[in-house]
Amino acid sequence: MNNSETSLVTFVGADHMSFANHLQPARKASDDKFHSLICAATTAFWDCYLSGNAEAKHWLYDGGFAQLLGSDGKLEKKSPH
Repeated sequence: MNNSETSLVTFVGADHMSFANHLQPARKASDDKFHSLICAATTAFWDCYLSGNAEAKHWLYDGGFAQLLGSDGKLEKKSPH
């Protein structure tokens, strides 16, 4: 039995290269916004799951990240049954 939580972040209007904006000489203006959101989400995720930081988990899943994300994307979390 797997007791792992899973998470998925999707960004509206992002493409594969949005995740590597520093590698593109001609990137889109929105890529900087997506890159900031990616950094915020992944930092909180690692703080939560590697460090056991309850504040990071609360920010990520209970409103802080959703507020930062706004209409630019969606965070989904699936807990084990």
